Amino acid sequence: MELTDNTLSTILAISSGFLFALSIQLQNLGLQNSDPRTGALISIASTTTVYWAFAPFVLESSYWLSWGTLCFIIVGLFRPALSVNLAMGSIKYMGPTLTSAIAATNPIFGVFFCGIAPWRGSFSSGCTWNRSCCYWYNNWEYKDREFN
Repeated sequence: MELTDNTLSTILAISSGFLFALSIQLQNLGLQNSDPRTGALISIASTTTVYWAFAPFVLESSYWLSWGTLCFIIVGLFRPALSVNLAMGSIKYMGPTLTSAIAATNPIFGVFFCGIAPWRGSFSSGCTWNRSCCYWYNNWEYKDREFN
């Protein structure tokens, strides 16, 4: 059996959703015996260790000298501590189901900030409301159109 791009992307999306649900349930179990700060520390440390272990095998050396790397470093200084602490607190006080439901609104904020961002987006001619809305709706109508 040969996997097409659509089949592979569907399998990856379902696997990602399953692993996300599994991780949030395991975090909930861990938070029954710990506080959110300790959970955030363990989460950040384990994620960092795994990323650094696999980075030499999956990243090209030219990536380290790009502007994107600097952006990720800057964001990486404050985002993990803030968002992981908030996520762990949310799981502890609201539970994994409600936390997951609220976290599912993440793409809405991504589209919103892409549309108002003053800098250039990842698209070749910048990120606009039209493009971000098209991305939001999986490019159903616009995937073969040229954006101006």
